[in-house]
Amino acid sequence: MNKKAVILATLIVVALGSIYFTTFRGMPDLNRQPYKDLGKRTAEEAVKLLGQNKRVSVIINREFGALKIPNLEIQMDAFTTALKEKGLMVESIEKVEMQKVGFARAPAFGAVVDSLKDTDVIVSWVGFPMLPRQSPAAFKNYKAKFIVAAPYERGLKNLLQEGIIQIAILPKFPSSPSNTSQPFPQNFDGGFQVFTPKDAANLP
Repeated sequence: MNKKAVILATLIVVALGSIYFTTFRGMPDLNRQPYKDLGKRTAEEAVKLLGQNKRVSVIINREFGALKIPNLEIQMDAFTTALKEKGLMVESIEKVEMQKVGFARAPAFGAVVDSLKDTDVIVSWVGFPMLPRQSPAAFKNYKAKFIVAAPYERGLKNLLQEGIIQIAILPKFPSSPSNTSQPFPQNFDGGFQVFTPKDAANLP
């Protein structure tokens, strides 16, 4: 490498370092409390649904980078900690391919769910995607009860009303269609809502 190339490389490193320290080191830490609360609340809901075997399984994403679920590590840590406080552990953590941020690919999700159908509770951080012609009735014979903690997706309302999903924990909807700019939540109640089959009609 000649002298000019060395100087250019040095300048690039210095510039990148400057960007890092001025942009990221100077920013306040993200408020992680809502995601800790989310993990804890999800565990509490799972405990309510447990059967005699007290088996809990979790489905998370396989990809990282652009398809990584934001704050998943924080949520999972709070989730497992809350279960341990009840003397429980996660039986299995299954990873599936994602089709976009927050949602799994339907074939991969279906295969994993089918392998877990005899567990007590399945917690999905990746939604509840189904194949185009798949009927919700296909899940009615499963022993497992479902908690979905993910962004809202079309079809979730029907799955709740059909009793396929027992709990949906969703990001809080804006108070009005025009109010799309919400302040960053400080806790669970500020950022999330819990829906059951009884109040599924309130979903859009």
